[in-house]
Amino acid sequence: MSEKEFKNDAEYKVRPLRTALVTVLKSEKNNVGMHSHRYYEFVYVESGSADHIFKDKRITLNPGNYFIVPPNVPHGYAPVSGKDFRIYNVCFTPDIIDKTFNLGTTLPEMLAHPLFDITVDSVDDSFYENVFFCNNDTVFQTVSVALSEYSQKKPNYRRMLRHIVCALLIEVSRNISPDTDEKGANGFVSDVVNYVNENYQSNIELTAICEELGYNHHYVGRCFKKQMGRTFTEYVHKIRIKKACFFLLSTTMSIAQVANSVGYQNITYFYRIFKEQTGTDPKSFRTKETLS
Repeated sequence: MSEKEFKNDAEYKVRPLRTALVTVLKSEKNNVGMHSHRYYEFVYVESGSADHIFKDKRITLNPGNYFIVPPNVPHGYAPVSGKDFRIYNVCFTPDIIDKTFNLGTTLPEMLAHPLFDITVDSVDDSFYENVFFCNNDTVFQTVSVALSEYSQKKPNYRRMLRHIVCALLIEVSRNISPDTDEKGANGFVSDVVNYVNENYQSNIELTAICEELGYNHHYVGRCFKKQMGRTFTEYVHKIRIKKACFFLLSTTMSIAQVANSVGYQNITYFYRIFKEQTGTDPKSFRTKETLS
């Protein structure tokens, strides 16, 4: 099957990409050409069978299978003779979870959000080749509720869909790090992440944190970058700016007060980091998001 850009917006009737996208669909198509999209797609197989083609890999899907497709990676479906095929698609952009996320936010970065507080190993393309299996109705019930909420659009349905996306990501995370309580590099990084989330407003350094926790900071620093996809300092900036965005939108604090409350004493430095993280300055962010 040749690779080509697939016009999935028309085929799946998915609205044009916008911020905080979440779309839920039920499809019976078992012959879909290779295509890619700019959002994440969670897929659950309700019935029937088809082959899923992910880049150059092919695997047969059966009821109870589920998987996640990242943005901009070609995939498609090929029919298996004589078998009906019915799937649920939950399509979303990372900013449905947090407004400071963007289309480049990775799965480990989403899972590291305080909503989850899950530290996982870095995920490469080979992870997305996997198809998982749920031996009970948990995932089916979750995607069924998602479809109902999306179709009926009851009051606060988007908030409900946000929580459902979170639940599905937790389900996926169990296949990355099945035993998150086991101590080791993963546990060291998790401790550091928790420390940052609780003390971001302080003057924190990895060396001091590791000394307090009893870890070797050189080793933890290497593990942190490997698992989180960014350095410790970059992660601290990400958490601080995320908190700053929250304060800008939910309080009347001045920008200088916001900067100080998230650990930046130098307002010029705060402006520079804020723009690096969000693409805009704090004042423009507050004005735009308040009006939207």
